[in-house]
Amino acid sequence: MTPERLRQCRKDLKLTQAQLARELCVPRRAVVSWETGTRNMPPTAEKLFCILYDLPFQSPTVDLIEDLTPDLF
Repeated sequence: MTPERLRQCRKDLKLTQAQLARELCVPRRAVVSWETGTRNMPPTAEKLFCILYDLPFQSPTVDLIEDLTPDLF
C-alpha cells in the first residue's frame, strides 16, 4: 500500500493517526512513518488494516508465496 493510499483511506474512514495506530496495535509514529514513506507498512499490518475496514488486500509477496505453495487439496 502506498503512503498516499494509506493516508487517503485513513482520512476517508475519518480516523486520526492515533486511532489507526490503536486499531493496528502499533505506535502512532509507525503510522506517521508509513504515511510519509520513511518506512514500508509491514504486510501483516496492511492485511489487518484491510480486514478491519473491508478493503481489498493485494500484496505481490503474498501472491508469490501462494504461487510457490503446492496445492494440498
